[in-house]
Amino acid sequence: MDRFYDKEEAAQAIKLLIKERCGKDAKHLSRIPKDPDVLDGVSVEKDDAENIWKLVFTATGVIIAQDLPPVARESRISKDEIRFLSQYVRISGMGSIAFEDTIIALKGIQQLGEREFQEGDLEEWTQFTVQGHNVIEFSNQYFTPCSQAINGDSVRFPMDVNPNGVPQKMAGMQWIHAEDNEV
Repeated sequence: MDRFYDKEEAAQAIKLLIKERCGKDAKHLSRIPKDPDVLDGVSVEKDDAENIWKLVFTATGVIIAQDLPPVARESRISKDEIRFLSQYVRISGMGSIAFEDTIIALKGIQQLGEREFQEGDLEEWTQFTVQGHNVIEFSNQYFTPCSQAINGDSVRFPMDVNPNGVPQKMAGMQWIHAEDNEV
């Protein structure tokens, strides 16, 4: 999002993409404010064996920032900061009104989750803006403390994420890459 983008043109393109995708995808976030019945079939179920909850939706926007694999070299961070290593993608509607429906839907899903989960079990979604435009961030941490791993099972990083074995070296003995850390 800099001086080279035509933000109005981007917002128009996003509006058209959202309209097209909402027609094809029943779980597109932008449908929810116009068709609240989309959430009627949504229930939150706990998988006792895995202690994992998942809701999958789609969203349409412009990628404005990202930090994604592969992890090709070791970062200069302390052992205490390893817990914060994550991958993320941030998308914006560049001011598109259609994208605002996505924001409204996320707020509604957050409220649904607050009713379904016990306090402290659900990570709060925080809305933020960049240059006056709403932004959604999708992120996931690379590691889980060994002491908090459900059954202590580590999963291997895929080669496209970890071609040189860097994350395993950084993890040491305190951290594992668990199934919950997969994207």
